[in-house]
Amino acid sequence: MEWDILIGVLVGMAVGISLPLVYRRNVGHDLDERAERIEEKAALRILNVVQITSGLEMVYLAFITGEANNLAFAFLSLTFFIATFGHLLLKVYYSRVM
Repeated sequence: MEWDILIGVLVGMAVGISLPLVYRRNVGHDLDERAERIEEKAALRILNVVQITSGLEMVYLAFITGEANNLAFAFLSLTFFIATFGHLLLKVYYSRVM
């Protein structure tokens, strides 16, 4: 049996269970303006991380390794374009609606 995999899964489960509990304890169960701002900032930060990492990985695969015709590059391209252009489309939509 692979003990390192088991330990990794258990640590991941502990973190995955404890983080939402700590968040709910700090914010409360009702979503007020503060909780909504926290959600917005967290979503924006993770969106930026996804855009930057997928863009850098696309550059790495295309120019450094020269393997731009594989499935990983196609998936990264799709992720990058959905994250970038989807974000822009939603910004335009919400600027018109709100």
